[in-house]
Amino acid sequence: MSIFNRIKAGEIHFTPQREAGEFEEFIAKPSIKSIPDWYKSIKRNYNSTQQDIQRDFRAKVMPNGTIKKCIPFLDALSAGYMFTLPCDVKFDESTGIFGWNIDLQPVTMHDPRQTEGVDLSSEYLKSAYKWINFNSMQTPRGWSCLITHPLNRLDLPFTTLSAVVDTDKHKQAINFPFVMKSGFNGVIPAGTPIAQIIPFKRNKWKSVLGKFDKAKQEKEKFQITKHIEDNYKKTIWEKKNYD
Repeated sequence: MSIFNRIKAGEIHFTPQREAGEFEEFIAKPSIKSIPDWYKSIKRNYNSTQQDIQRDFRAKVMPNGTIKKCIPFLDALSAGYMFTLPCDVKFDESTGIFGWNIDLQPVTMHDPRQTEGVDLSSEYLKSAYKWINFNSMQTPRGWSCLITHPLNRLDLPFTTLSAVVDTDKHKQAINFPFVMKSGFNGVIPAGTPIAQIIPFKRNKWKSVLGKFDKAKQEKEKFQITKHIEDNYKKTIWEKKNYD
């Protein structure tokens, strides 16, 4: 490991690898800033039907939470940092070609031989591409980064492939391979999330099989279900911070 890694604990450094990297559009930002509009518009509760009430009379007064109230779902959307497209990119499925207006190249294509044998469903085109990243990222000693498709973003017309990189030692810019979904022709707008970066500490792990304890299970169940709403948020959840 390089002796020159002096990144402080709790910091991740994004460093331009070329002049264009100094522009704000090219720098990763906290993922909380990329929460999609469709999530924001979801209601927190839905109404009980008559069948719901017949099955359980409490359904008439108890709130029915939607995914908007699922804190783990939101934690995934907002975890870590997000690289977004710095410009509009247009895709033509018939030719497999991307187009853009800026002088820099935001997308490149993989040599098809690099992905031979990768089992893609019919949902995807067979060609593989790369989002070009204009910045390196570096973490403190002992920390790596999970680089993945923006979590819970099934609405995007592509899927970025996942990777784990030891970013405490790797100091070069990391590009993000992706595949396009079949049937998409059009513009992927500037600001679209393309890769989510989640730092994690490398530890040695060992799986252990626990023993069933009915009394303990019942006690824990009571503790996390005693509130009418937001049980997980009130009893378990800890706020995560990515600045």
